[in-house]
Amino acid sequence: MAQYHDELCRISEMNFMYRENSDPTEYASSVAELMHQFEKDPSRVLCGNALTGDYNGEVAKAFLDRFVPQNCLITIHNSDAEKESQEKYCVDTNLKDAAWQTEKYYGAKYREMGISQEVIKKWQSEPIDPRLKLPELNQFIPTDFSLRCDDDDDNNDEVVVNGKNDKEDANGSSKNEDEDESVPPFTPPKLIQRPSGLRLWHKLDTTFRVPKTHIRVHIASPSVYRSPRSMTLNRLYQKVLNDDLNSFVYDAGVAGCNYRVTCTPTGFRISVSGYSEKLTDLLDVVTSRMQSLLQEMKEGPGVHPALGQKFNKAIDNLLRETKNFRMDSPYETAAYNGRMLMEENAW
Repeated sequence: MAQYHDELCRISEMNFMYRENSDPTEYASSVAELMHQFEKDPSRVLCGNALTGDYNGEVAKAFLDRFVPQNCLITIHNSDAEKESQEKYCVDTNLKDAAWQTEKYYGAKYREMGISQEVIKKWQSEPIDPRLKLPELNQFIPTDFSLRCDDDDDNNDEVVVNGKNDKEDANGSSKNEDEDESVPPFTPPKLIQRPSGLRLWHKLDTTFRVPKTHIRVHIASPSVYRSPRSMTLNRLYQKVLNDDLNSFVYDAGVAGCNYRVTCTPTGFRISVSGYSEKLTDLLDVVTSRMQSLLQEMKEGPGVHPALGQKFNKAIDNLLRETKNFRMDSPYETAAYNGRMLMEENAW
């Protein structure tokens, strides 16, 4: 358990050190709340809960020992529970005999009952599900926070401002020493690789000075938007992929790395961002899963039943989005109808 506590400490410290600017009003409000919470220790107001205490094994054990059936509280939310058959909610209980009640403020229907001692004893005798176990340590937590813009090799490039180098203005004359130096120079992206079928651009940030990287990949393909059927299948693949990737990249999200895969009329766009050291690992996980998922989907739900359930879920979501299209805001509907009129192939 001490290793997991160390992970939480590292993540908390990392998030505090490289926290991005937020809305001033929300920040002032949160600090005002912390002033009450840390009234006896004002030095912790600005850092808030980012400071993590030392690991205490006895406290952790006492906390885990309270995870017993006697202390459980089970809540079921279902808007159609009153209409549906109650058998699936009443295993080992007599919940179906409990009377429905009405909450006095909001008028919501509910019912409640205690858990009998017989049921508690039965639950205590059940073996623990082997799938319930502690996860592996997070491999996406970075340790290298150095800045590439501080490397000498990356600072020898000519800085371009409005199409001119840093020694000339727009008229080709030398820069006036009295000009405002507070405006950061603009450095355009560089085309560093141009083999057949590939364009690789790079831009080094020297303004914000945080150890983070943003990678944008566009996989162009004319097959995605070739027909309504092709576009629909690719959108379904995108939904299944994003649903499936949750179990693969959860640790990356906890460690400050994010990803996004979207289907567009021109192909697929992959976006990953986060701390530079581990970002290539995240990109490798996403792209590898994109390839393996295609093969598993070809094998069918008979071989991968869980994947078949995700595909059916994606169909339901896409069907619901399509039915609700006319309920979108007027300008979105008008923009889509405008595309239908002006483009030869639009669906």
